[in-house]
Amino acid sequence: MLFDATLYLALLVCFAGLLWRLKRWLTIDIGPEAPGTVGQRTTAALRGGAVVIFSRRLLVVLTALLRDVLLQGDLFKKHRLRWLMHMLIFWGFGLLLVFHALEDIVTQRLFSDYASTLNPFFFLRNFFGVIVLAGTSIALVRRLKIPAQKKITGRNDLLPLLLLMMIIISGFLLEGTQIVSQPIFDEMVDDYLYGDDPEEVESLRAVWARDYHVVFDPAPEITPELLEAGHELNEESCAVCHSRPTAAFAALPVAILIKPAAATLNRIRADELLRHLHYLVCFTALALLPFTKFKHMLTTPLTLALRAAGHAETSLSLNLKTRRALALDGCTHCGACSQVCSVAPSAQIIGNREILPSEKLISMAQISRKDLPAARMETFSEGSFICTECYRCTQVCPSGLDLQDLWRASKGSLTDQGFPELHTRAVLTPVETLLPAMTTASSSAANEDTMDLCDDPSTFQACVQCAICTSVCPVVAAATEPDQDPEIGPHLVTNLLRMQQIELALASRMVWTCVTCYQCQEHCPQHIRVADLLYELRNRGWSRMKGAPPSSVSTEEVQS
Repeated sequence: MLFDATLYLALLVCFAGLLWRLKRWLTIDIGPEAPGTVGQRTTAALRGGAVVIFSRRLLVVLTALLRDVLLQGDLFKKHRLRWLMHMLIFWGFGLLLVFHALEDIVTQRLFSDYASTLNPFFFLRNFFGVIVLAGTSIALVRRLKIPAQKKITGRNDLLPLLLLMMIIISGFLLEGTQIVSQPIFDEMVDDYLYGDDPEEVESLRAVWARDYHVVFDPAPEITPELLEAGHELNEESCAVCHSRPTAAFAALPVAILIKPAAATLNRIRADELLRHLHYLVCFTALALLPFTKFKHMLTTPLTLALRAAGHAETSLSLNLKTRRALALDGCTHCGACSQVCSVAPSAQIIGNREILPSEKLISMAQISRKDLPAARMETFSEGSFICTECYRCTQVCPSGLDLQDLWRASKGSLTDQGFPELHTRAVLTPVETLLPAMTTASSSAANEDTMDLCDDPSTFQACVQCAICTSVCPVVAAATEPDQDPEIGPHLVTNLLRMQQIELALASRMVWTCVTCYQCQEHCPQHIRVADLLYELRNRGWSRMKGAPPSSVSTEEVQS
């Protein structure tokens, strides 16, 4: 009765949470397009789904689900260890769910001779549990030991992993106590052994004490005669449903380990206590499915299917709104986007974590729930506008999220709310605050005809941090370890200017080692005057070293 009540309560909470999620997808408004009502967005979503289902795109979507959900093919190409981790958890837990938790519905119908204590089911249950533990262990080590992962890891990332580990560990503990349990043996004898001949029961106890590791109190006397009679009785009455637990390679060591305390554990029915604990953890995970990262079992296939479907389902602006809302729930906070972000160094320089894509998505979700503190809106706005929309985050996202569309929509919403774009802020910022050593007189003496390139945001605001300038730079090529040197790379200097960090740009070795070959400027796809910027910064630094105010070199002079 308690089992049924707890299960139904967990299912009720889970179902209510899923409805809440669905409502959010149809009501969250991100972007400048008209929001639409729930009914209008539902109709648009159904229409977009019909376009995909009744077209050739359906085969593309099904193929993508097979490749990227069941086989994790895209992740395999990008990161083998993460692929292994996901496959261990996904397949291990999925098979445990189907063949163990749902044994009455699935396994017994597939296998007429199924019994949970028979091989190969004994072995498979332990095998699936072990690979889930292996996958969650890899995930925990990555989260807690890899610096880039550790920086973005929070309790919401750790809770699902800990719950999974508790489910598996409590399952092994339960199975270990069941192996040594005398009360379970006595119940089996009462239910399935016809007759109550004490000698037959004693012979069976001898076999189960030696071969099945049951701990009896008092322990039976094990003699060849008893074993012979017990083996014969065991084959007739028990072996059809019970294999020796040697195949339970994870639970059997637990049983052997607890044997010294087995008599006490049997008296307090530890097997029943652990059964309740195991079910409680499982039902807790079920109830939390819509509210934790467990929800990605549903959202990730949806987002991957939408990516495979292309623009057919998003041709309506209302579907764009729904897709963006789904993307907020589809983010697994894996940190892959932040690791390749072109402006990730900005987060370290400025100290604004909202620059990182993974952290920006969390704040966007908080804004959608209206629980982002007002004091953080300015920080979020700064982080949003520093983004160059270089497309790298979208390319590596294992969940198939169109992050570029999210960034553009979010910037549009911020602009509508009165938050200025980054280059506008630079124009509004007094030059003397950017260069403390510059006097008010020297800064005011500059006019539009002699405005320095470094003070004109339009010169560098189009930079997408593609690093093409760095890849063709001979100074970078001559460096011993350019990847480990934060001061070598023209694109890094340009990014410092975008962040209004002219002082740091002046101190960069790139400014002083530049050979003015103009390779960076000639290859820039955004036509940014990279070499001219470096040349001007060098002139400013030289003037400062001479004790004179920085000369206002006109753009015409730099070009000449």
